Amino acid sequence: MTGKKRMRRLALTGALLMLCTNTAAGCRQQEKQEVTPEVLMDAVDKNMKEVNSASSSLEIEVELEDVLDHTRIRMDMDMENTVSPRAGHAKGRAEVKLNDNLVSSNMEIYQVEEGDKYVTYSSLYEQWSRTESENSSSSSGTETDFFQSARAEIEDFTLAKQPVKVREKTCYEIYGDMQGKKLMDFLGEEMIQAYGLVDLLDQDALDTLEIPVTVDIYKKEKLPARIIVDMTDVMDELYQSVTGKQLMCNFYNIELVYNGYDNVGQIQVPEDVKQAVNG
Repeated sequence: MTGKKRMRRLALTGALLMLCTNTAAGCRQQEKQEVTPEVLMDAVDKNMKEVNSASSSLEIEVELEDVLDHTRIRMDMDMENTVSPRAGHAKGRAEVKLNDNLVSSNMEIYQVEEGDKYVTYSSLYEQWSRTESENSSSSSGTETDFFQSARAEIEDFTLAKQPVKVREKTCYEIYGDMQGKKLMDFLGEEMIQAYGLVDLLDQDALDTLEIPVTVDIYKKEKLPARIIVDMTDVMDELYQSVTGKQLMCNFYNIELVYNGYDNVGQIQVPEDVKQAVNG
């Protein structure tokens, strides 16, 4: 598959936009408790209920190699979302390098409620398109849904002995393995496969695999700071088992950084974007 064809397969959907994640430890009484993943999870449920918006940045890097081709994929996006009303906006760039050929494109997404529909406006190669889905609570999972469903696994995570820095702020760090199905439900299949740039080959197998996940938590704010998903070994094993060791994964990393909370105004689709879609 050529780099151009891969770029055309970008599935710019709203799963990307509804990310606003959880992990924290709250309140003065909790400061007196021993810090554990379970304590941090309790604080997530409390603190995230007070958050109505978030801004974040996403970076995806993938490198695949087979007998004939060497493919490197990179995607960077700045994102913002609001909880009520449920809306999101993302803007960034994607690049695919297939051997010596580089193809790149700017990309932008708006996702908003329009009546009883949830509408996505997406731009690739400066061309806008519009898709819609039923506006229901099940149409897009939230970070709170995710951490509730994966609570048992996250509580089994390990708390790092030393704090880390994210955006020059001190953070707790917890890490462990998470079932692929739960991770995919949260991040979305589109993000996991780099928005159509990567073939999963066997999604059913990926659903049952354990994927390493690291979650960093702002120590002062008691809110999520960063999520790192390292799918390198999992995808390499999956590709080699399906292709008979003909396709290898050198690295496959997803990093989501939360830059701020309650710092996003109303998200609206510009009129020129609507006009471009409607002709």
